[in-house]
Amino acid sequence: MSRGTLKLVIFATFSSVFTVLTVLLAIHSTSSISVHNSRSTTVVNGASQVEFMSSFFPTSLGISVIGWLLTGYELFTERRKEISRIIRITFSGRRDHWNLYNIFKGKGGIRRLTILETLSVPRQRNEVARITNTDWKEVDRNIRILESANLIKTAVSKTPFPLYVLTEEGKDLLETISKVVGS
Repeated sequence: MSRGTLKLVIFATFSSVFTVLTVLLAIHSTSSISVHNSRSTTVVNGASQVEFMSSFFPTSLGISVIGWLLTGYELFTERRKEISRIIRITFSGRRDHWNLYNIFKGKGGIRRLTILETLSVPRQRNEVARITNTDWKEVDRNIRILESANLIKTAVSKTPFPLYVLTEEGKDLLETISKVVGS
């Protein structure tokens, strides 16, 4: 089991335990309050127990939410690492493709890969920004990086805004990645 998978299992277990605890506290405090309200006498120990349970509920809920957020973040980073690993294994044997690995590693790699997938059909920069839900300035910066790697190019267009299309290398890269990820 890899270290990332182990962290993911730990976070999911931790989050599940605190979610169950939160639900049990909510059920217990609700049933205790209704029982105490139906009696005519006040029970001091029961009331302090309800107050303790009520004060622990927000803490338990907060820990549960944070645990699930950490679990989601770990899932995201594991996917990013997996794609980076696939690209590294696929292209590390050839020196000219080592630059591709450097382009797709790190935080921007997933975004650049998404832009490449979006450009399987010729599109303008603003279309790519809208489809990928990214700021157009960031799309523009990533397009320049992909152009410098000869993965996309500017197509001749009759509009004042350039159309971007995949080069043969870009199409081959997407095809290779889809084969590796699909298997």
